[in-house]
Amino acid sequence: MAHIVLVRENYREDVPYGLALYANEAARKVIPTAENLEWFREMVGNLRNPRTAQRLDRSHHQKGRGRGCSLKRSRDQSLDIAN
Repeated sequence: MAHIVLVRENYREDVPYGLALYANEAARKVIPTAENLEWFREMVGNLRNPRTAQRLDRSHHQKGRGRGCSLKRSRDQSLDIAN
């Protein structure tokens, strides 16, 4: 979605769709519908101003990601039982 918005805003070109390529998967079509563009604007706004962003919980699907984190003790969503 970011590439679509960048091309539209910088080159004033209509972009009917984009392609997202994921490893070992087929390409997925990304269509800039009004709903998708609004979602994108909201996400960019959350990145620009984290104080007003909604709280997003971390993913617990990859337990090993936080093992070496120096902030492990201060996190409220740690996977470490001893916390």
